[in-house]
Amino acid sequence: EIAERHGVQAVGIGCDVTDEASVEAALTVLDGALPPVGALVNNAGITSPTPFLEVSGEEWDRIFAVNVRGAYNITRRVAPGMVERGFGRIVFLASVSAERGGGVFGGVAYSAAKAAQLG
Repeated sequence: EIAERHGVQAVGIGCDVTDEASVEAALTVLDGALPPVGALVNNAGITSPTPFLEVSGEEWDRIFAVNVRGAYNITRRVAPGMVERGFGRIVFLASVSAERGGGVFGGVAYSAAKAAQLG
């Protein structure tokens, strides 16, 4: 629909950003199907409004897996090609919660994960 509406090449691919094999499989589909990746926007993210004293270790890990590890997995796969071609842009979408702390939008785990992206 995007390709037709805007007259551009487009490929829709789903993947689990927390899983390196899923990221690799999705990006392998792009290899050769489109020109090399010149820009990456790390936009995958989840939140949790759970108060800190109620956040389980599993919940904390899930928030970090998507927001931090997911961005790392994709960036690590795409960046070498950008370096090789001498061009590329990578953007991480963080949140004001990264600077203001928990409770602004999604609680402490979300704020900490978004602060990790700023780092």
